[in-house]
Amino acid sequence: MLPIGVAIPCGAPTNRVIPMVNLIAATLAIVVVLGFAWRRGMAAKRQNLAAVLAQPALVERLYLRRDTELDAFWLHARLASGRKRLLAPPWELDAALGQLAAVGIELPAEDRRALQTQRAAKQPPQADATASARGGRPDAC
Repeated sequence: MLPIGVAIPCGAPTNRVIPMVNLIAATLAIVVVLGFAWRRGMAAKRQNLAAVLAQPALVERLYLRRDTELDAFWLHARLASGRKRLLAPPWELDAALGQLAAVGIELPAEDRRALQTQRAAKQPPQADATASARGGRPDAC
């Protein structure tokens, strides 16, 4: 039996066999790096929101940025220093807006309208009253 990592002689061009341990180690390293990057990004977002909540006067403007891939909005703030900061992803938008409203920071009217329009478009259409009276069954033919 050949040791792992030794070229296998055959009629085809010789290829080096990648040891399974190296493949597993490389995959694990990628997962660890991505995990650290995700945690660092989440920590930065939480720090940005905490800083804005601690000093609301820092916020020059609160705004939403649309993500076309997710069909959702990300909450951002432009600070008095001119820097822009991410405050909340789409899945934490309502909680962040509630916390910001508690300290007196509100979204501009145009951003509120855009958010309401986007949410209204995502809601399923209302079923008619007769279908709900029949238990949701369509009309029998």
